[in-house]
Amino acid sequence: MEDFHCPITKHLMIEPSVNEAGETYELQAIEMWYSRGNYVDPKTGIKVKDTRLYPNILVKRLILKQMKNDMDKSINNPSILLAHHLLLKAVKRREVELDIESFGNFLSLSEILGDTKDDGEEVKNEERKAKFTKKDEWEQIEEEAFATYFGVDFHIMDQVNGKALIQKAAKAGSDCAMGKCYQEGWGVKLDTKLAIEFYHKSAGAGSSHGMCRLGKSFQTGYGVTKDYSTAVEIFRRAARRGNSNAIYNLGICYDEGYGVEKSTKIALSLYHEAAIRGNSHAETNLGFAYMHGNNQF
Repeated sequence: MEDFHCPITKHLMIEPSVNEAGETYELQAIEMWYSRGNYVDPKTGIKVKDTRLYPNILVKRLILKQMKNDMDKSINNPSILLAHHLLLKAVKRREVELDIESFGNFLSLSEILGDTKDDGEEVKNEERKAKFTKKDEWEQIEEEAFATYFGVDFHIMDQVNGKALIQKAAKAGSDCAMGKCYQEGWGVKLDTKLAIEFYHKSAGAGSSHGMCRLGKSFQTGYGVTKDYSTAVEIFRRAARRGNSNAIYNLGICYDEGYGVEKSTKIALSLYHEAAIRGNSHAETNLGFAYMHGNNQF
């Protein structure tokens, strides 16, 4: 399986993607590499002018085949079998009959975040019900768009359709989607400053997707001064609203000690929370934890 490990993360690739230099990397890893202003290929050092990425379908098929073979050999080891199930689920992006609750003494989201009411805001039951049953058209498209583009919330990652949906959401009035368009230069001239402005506007209006994109900007230093503490604060706000990507990114912060005290227990608990919400990236990290015996806490 070593041949299928990302040169950046050194982990098995879940979404192998090819860049302009013809090298294959884990999608999120190479995206973060570019977001930091590194416009050279990390493996060869070749200068990269076009940062667009394309799925490496052949490599993904080979990974699936190898993982199935490895699962057959791990039938008597529950932790390794669970790891392969989680990784296979992440790669194929489908439901499997798997009870991960019994494989770890995880903390609940409320135990980690404390009061799960967003910023202490009091919302009457009638207002809360209306908020979650009646959404504007752009809100509905926004949720579908980002879930499709990033492959979360039980959606298969499809960046082509995801991009189209994000552009559609932007036209319908989504500030977060408009920010993503300015970040990527989709249908508009690439403009980092405007992207951040729209992310701020979206987050301020209460969009968990806007919060997640803004938090990611502070985490990576995209368009703003890198600030892990601010990123954590924003991720926590979005996590309180149930955003699986925010929960996953908050897990990374605890895993790496970004803006918080490093904690394997909290990190794995957050990966677990995101995984049961259909986040394939969290399933991957949780799978690797079981694979390498790092699930004991």
